Amino acid sequence: MKPVLKNTIHGLVRGMAYWLAYISEVSKIKFTEAESIGEIIRILQVKIPNAKIDREVNYKDVCPSIKGNQRADLGIFIDDKCQCLIEVKLNDNTNGGFKKDIKKLTQIKQADSEIDCYVILLYRNSCQINQPEEFVAPDGKALKRTLTINFGKVSCKVRVRRVSNALCSTRANRMKRVVCFEVL
Repeated sequence: MKPVLKNTIHGLVRGMAYWLAYISEVSKIKFTEAESIGEIIRILQVKIPNAKIDREVNYKDVCPSIKGNQRADLGIFIDDKCQCLIEVKLNDNTNGGFKKDIKKLTQIKQADSEIDCYVILLYRNSCQINQPEEFVAPDGKALKRTLTINFGKVSCKVRVRRVSNALCSTRANRMKRVVCFEVL
């Protein structure tokens, strides 16, 4: 994790947890992934005003050795160099889920280790304090360990970098949660 991005990513994850709680309190309509990406862009532009934040960044534009038309949800560019790619996923997404995004970003990490790669998982539904158990400790914080996710012959390593929680109201006993994975 680049030092210039560490506080930004941590603040982004915290801000998104509060945003999830706010949205669920003021609206009964479920938000979309695109709406959450818009909010992430607003947070990133405030946190790093000298950066260019792009949507739908083509992998081969960042790493010419990558084949196909795969795209990252967001790219952070500083001085015209890609510093970071971010994939955003809703926990109840059925389109391959966050593990598919981890697999895609592993290609980038293998092609260019200088690019930070993150998957941000948003829990649209409320969680108990220790959910999901494979990423979150009993106290609700990140289980900071390296995880290996296998896809047949492809093995991907990730680390849970940050977990942020927010209660929707003072009456709530379940919380909104955002989990940030770094692809290693």
